[in-house]
Amino acid sequence: MQFPNEAIQKRWHQLRAYLQLELTGLDRETLWTSFNLKGAWKVLFWWVVPAYLVVIVTFLHKGILPKVYLQAAIGEGIGPHLWNVMGVFGLILVGLSVIYPRASLISHSAYHVLTNTYSVGCLSLGLIAGQLTTIFLNSEAPTPSKLFLAGIGGALIALVAFNIILWYLAHLMIRQTQGKCLLTQLPKIDLRLRVFVALLVGGIPIVYLLFEK
Repeated sequence: MQFPNEAIQKRWHQLRAYLQLELTGLDRETLWTSFNLKGAWKVLFWWVVPAYLVVIVTFLHKGILPKVYLQAAIGEGIGPHLWNVMGVFGLILVGLSVIYPRASLISHSAYHVLTNTYSVGCLSLGLIAGQLTTIFLNSEAPTPSKLFLAGIGGALIALVAFNIILWYLAHLMIRQTQGKCLLTQLPKIDLRLRVFVALLVGGIPIVYLLFEK
């Protein structure tokens, strides 16, 4: 990368050399050993499918089942507030783990909070998919509403992607007994850089949460 100002270019080269030196230990083995993508898809399946079926069964047999009660439960499950708060708390714990990688209590807490946040996200995903299906099955629903909700499909894909990121961060918090892992490599990195990363990982979600009404 070329800069018009020599001083800026010198600073850029110094920063790049600094980052290359500090992040030498973060190779593919370190960043991917703990990641269990197969487990993520299993959890996704076992949460999405039952949630989806609950919505469909409630729609098809609304004359038999307690419709109002079940619809209230579905609405509470779709609401993103619990997922948001849990996710922010989990990211704060990840940030603290970056600063204090030897504190197993913090890393274990981050793992469990994020994996449970992932499960809540999968539950919401199944409920939303079920709600979309029932609207398309409802002949009384106006066409504009169906078209609008069809566009939400892209948002669902984004939700799955972000949820997978939470699962990935959770598994970075696992301390391997053998081989390399993130938590064993972090103490070798400059504390100033770790604090900066922690502020990004945990600080930005806090700001987002504080701006919510």
